[in-house]
Amino acid sequence: MPPSEWQRDPAPVRFDCGPLKSRCGKTIFVSLCCGLLIGACGPTQKDIENGQIHYDLGVSAMENAHDAQSALRELQIALASNPNMSDAQNALGLVYHLMLHRPEEAVTHYEISLKLDPKNSEAANNLGNAFLDLNRFREAAAMYERALSNDLYRTPYIAQGNLGWALYKQGDVPAGVSHLRAAIQINPDFCQGYRSLGLIASEQGQPAEAEAQFSLFVRHCANMAESHYRLGMVLLKKGDQQAAREQFGLCSSQPQGDLTIECERLLKMMQQ
Repeated sequence: MPPSEWQRDPAPVRFDCGPLKSRCGKTIFVSLCCGLLIGACGPTQKDIENGQIHYDLGVSAMENAHDAQSALRELQIALASNPNMSDAQNALGLVYHLMLHRPEEAVTHYEISLKLDPKNSEAANNLGNAFLDLNRFREAAAMYERALSNDLYRTPYIAQGNLGWALYKQGDVPAGVSHLRAAIQINPDFCQGYRSLGLIASEQGQPAEAEAQFSLFVRHCANMAESHYRLGMVLLKKGDQQAAREQFGLCSSQPQGDLTIECERLLKMMQQ
């Protein structure tokens, strides 16, 4: 998510369901595999195929055009053809949550997705993220644990890391850190894990640990402007202006966004 120290940090969580990228560097995940629960009087084969076509169009509108209205329209058509599409409900939740910033409505769609497919771990993870945005930390943690209870969950490190953040927000720092470290053990390139550990260390008044975690963030995620920005801020507070300038320079060289603009501003300020 697009972090900043001049604004309140959003919850450092990851959404799940197969990778799509939305604006502002926020990662959206929408599965391209359609979980269909067909009852005895369910949709016909033609309905299923039509639903899949419009589902794919909705995903494309999210991924390629960042067009919430087109995505909503296509996903609603998909569900009109095949109301049993758990992944389409999950995708609707992502549109409301990440594109329209209406987590309360997203909750409804994630919950329907889980009713259609109780083992849809991606929907459980995303529902946890919606609860987290609503400051419902205990419910968020329960959803991440539900996602992790599925042995077939393809990306458990995502829910593991999100669980760590939810526990931290509840005030259980040791458990939060433990789950975040477990996420990194599962996937050593899990950028969000290093970011979250660095943020926790910063907020807990542990600058050396924050520097260590943000250094790992840079090592594993050098193409992310935020990794350089975070490390640069720690180094600046430490008094190492030369190393901080280097990180801000690397940050500003990334594709332009709010964070690269801030890094450019910091560089100019330090040159005065």
